[in-house]
Amino acid sequence: MLLAKLVDSGVLVNYMGSNEEAASMINGICKEVAWVDFFYVKQWKTINMYCNGYWPKHIARMRSIYFSSPWNMIALLAGIILFALTVVQTIFTIKSAGYK
Repeated sequence: MLLAKLVDSGVLVNYMGSNEEAASMINGICKEVAWVDFFYVKQWKTINMYCNGYWPKHIARMRSIYFSSPWNMIALLAGIILFALTVVQTIFTIKSAGYK
């Protein structure tokens, strides 16, 4: 299914005929291949720990769900400005009522 999407979008070109044959060939490329020396183990572990951390994972999730469109950011900014103006108006109303 993923291979079919990649072929349809033009990322991959399938000369094998069916997508099932191409998928089985791609899935079997690295079977029984031994990794003798992997020079970037320390860097990979550091990046993996960072990416699986609490904050990066949840911030990325919030970005993809709530801020996927620029209009969402504009609406958030407008809401923050309106809330700040409401707080300022409330403060000035309370101050002016206290002096009378």
